[in-house]
Amino acid sequence: MMNGSYIFINLCACLKCLESMNLDLNIDLSDIKNVDGRMELFEFKDKMIVIDYAHTPSSLQETLSYLNKYKTNQLICVFGCGGNRDKSKRPLMAKTASELSDVVIVTEDNNRYEDFSDIVNDMELKRFSNVNVVRKRENAILMALTQSKKHDIIVIAGKGNEKYIIENGKQIPYNDKSFVLSN
Repeated sequence: MMNGSYIFINLCACLKCLESMNLDLNIDLSDIKNVDGRMELFEFKDKMIVIDYAHTPSSLQETLSYLNKYKTNQLICVFGCGGNRDKSKRPLMAKTASELSDVVIVTEDNNRYEDFSDIVNDMELKRFSNVNVVRKRENAILMALTQSKKHDIIVIAGKGNEKYIIENGKQIPYNDKSFVLSN
């Protein structure tokens, strides 16, 4: 199921629950707000920015497949894999991003206690020609913003609306959307 589809299905399920409780369903759907960090779209300097919590191969595939239907130029994907988590999904994430994006920028995403270079090595990136590695997430996003052109779509995946990056057991204040808007 595509990423945008599950939002609609969840909305229908919610409305059905309200109906079963005999609550008033006179709702203006335009008043419903999107959840921050879940397929959160906004325009920034003639580019479409999409921030999504996608951090598994299937969720990244859904997000990128859905957005490919609407791209008119490049689709650029910035993502990372969390440290001290399932290593088997790392090469799958890289393969998905590479196959469904024009440009991929691999970066940090809660390295926790694991070395970033070990995470990157697990991704087996040498198989792909469209992948760049930029350790610091801020620099990776800046690369996407500066190298992109008008009407490109930039997907920033993995952290959604999280307010920090975890490195060596410390929570360092950081948020993808706030960072984009400050540049």
